[in-house]
Formats: sequence, structure tokens, C-alpha cells
Amino acid sequence: MLTDGFQWDEFIVDSSDPVYSGLVSLMAIKDDGIPHLIGTAFIVEARGNRALAISAAHCIEDLRKILHPNPIHHPSALEEFLPPPEELELERLKGIYLFGDKLAICSVELAIWDVATDVAGFTLLAPDSEEDLFQARFSLTEDVPDVGDYVAMIGFGELKVIPDENEKGKGNIEKRIIVRIGRVEEICFDRPQIYVKGPWVKTSIPIFSGMSGGIVSRFTGLGSSIEPFAIISHSPGKGSAYEDETVYDRAKSGESVGSIIRMNKSSLPQGGYAVSIPLNNIRTGRIFPKDTEESAT
Repeated sequence: MLTDGFQWDEFIVDSSDPVYSGLVSLMAIKDDGIPHLIGTAFIVEARGNRALAISAAHCIEDLRKILHPNPIHHPSALEEFLPPPEELELERLKGIYLFGDKLAICSVELAIWDVATDVAGFTLLAPDSEEDLFQARFSLTEDVPDVGDYVAMIGFGELKVIPDENEKGKGNIEKRIIVRIGRVEEICFDRPQIYVKGPWVKTSIPIFSGMSGGIVSRFTGLGSSIEPFAIISHSPGKGSAYEDETVYDRAKSGESVGSIIRMNKSSLPQGGYAVSIPLNNIRTGRIFPKDTEESAT
């Protein structure tokens, strides 16, 4: 729930805010052991030591680039003429989860994503000592706002990893949660664009790149509930001077795109409802089981 701290188009949120309990930072471990922050995810089902989270597909694909920095095919090769990519090993993909004043590094057990719609889902496993880690979640909604309505985008921004000069493979992670408010500028269900070939929403909100995979929710004022209807996908000006001008200059309107989550909801006999999200252009990843001989050793 969004409460106080509203300043211009952004909430100032500290680490004690309940919104943290449903958010996860995605981190990939490079060959040199240094962590690389690749985006945001949010929890939609919490079961103590296990959670189901949603993010942007390109955040998971960033792990593939880290694990395989030298692709065998030329970057200009059309994807439809390439063999399907191999299943991705997720051993070096982690979820950083903050609960209270503690931080847990969680494994990503299984992931499935759609590169066309930029939607990904994956299961998080809590460390062995945290059986009741995941308690909070966000409820998805089919209620898509209209053009001109206010929406909020929520994710982790200003991500930075500072390597430890004295110990290889270690360092400090800096980040902050960002909640920005803006208006819906365009909604489209049947006109694919270059980054999202599915239903999408364009807003006036400038975003940091680390917010990718975060929440897009209707905003009706202070105290309104956070119910995601879309996933933060990208900013058209990412990587250019445009990004610095609009992200850091709060007097200027920005531009960002969210992938609307297509879902089917069905009621459950015991109450509540189940949600299924149809995915095409599927890619998968998991933690591969260790070799028997290696495990025995």
C-alpha cells in the first residue's frame, strides 16, 4: 500500500516499508565472482520457503549474455533462422530478498519466459534456515486503466556493485526502491512494437534500467492498493543522453513501456482464485542437477 513520502512524481521509500516484502532484486554472478544486478521481480505467490515471482523476460536473457559473452551466431542473424536456444543454467542467477533488517540470497529453481511479450515467471527458494521467509505477495489484476489515468511504476533503481578491493568475488551492493507516478499515454492490444510483441501500455514515467521487471499498477491516490496489471519492460531512450535528462531531471516528463500481463482467472472451490498466464515463444531455465560422481566427491 502506498502511504506517505510523496514528492512530485516519486515516493521516497525506506527499507522498512512493507512494499519491500513483495519485491526481489535479480542478480547474476559473473565468471570473476562479481555480482551483476539485472533487474526487479515481484512475488505473486508466497509459501514460506518458496515463492513464485514475475519479471521481464529480457532480465533473464541478460544472464545468458553473461554466461555466454561470445555468441556463436552473428548479432544481425534473424532469430527465426537460428536453432532454438538451449535451456539456461540458473545456478548463477540469484534473488536478493529484503525482509525487515535482514537480507536473504535466494536460488532461482525454475524459470519460464516469453521473449516476444517480455514476460517471465520463476520460482524462488529460500535459504535452508528461512522456512517462513516468503509471506507477502501482490495480487494481479485484469483491470487495465484508460489513457490519461494515473499509474505507478515500482522497481529497484540506481543499482551499483562496488567490488571489494581486498577480497576477490566480494563487494557491496547499492540500490534503492523507486515508486514513480505518471499518466497512461497509450494502450495497445493488437499492434506489436519492436520490444513487446503483445499488449502494452506506454506511460509518461521516466525509469531507471534496473526497474525492468518491476510493477505497473493503477494509482488512485495515497493509500491505494498495489495490484500489478503490467510489467515494466523498457524505456525507449535507454542508454542515451535522453535517459539521464529524463530520469534525473524530475521537471521533465519521460517515456516508458510496460508489458500488459495477459491472464485467465478462475474461482477456486475453497475461495479465492487461480491465475494462469499464457506464454508463447517459450524459453526455459533451471538449476541442473550435479553430476553423481561430483556430488559423491
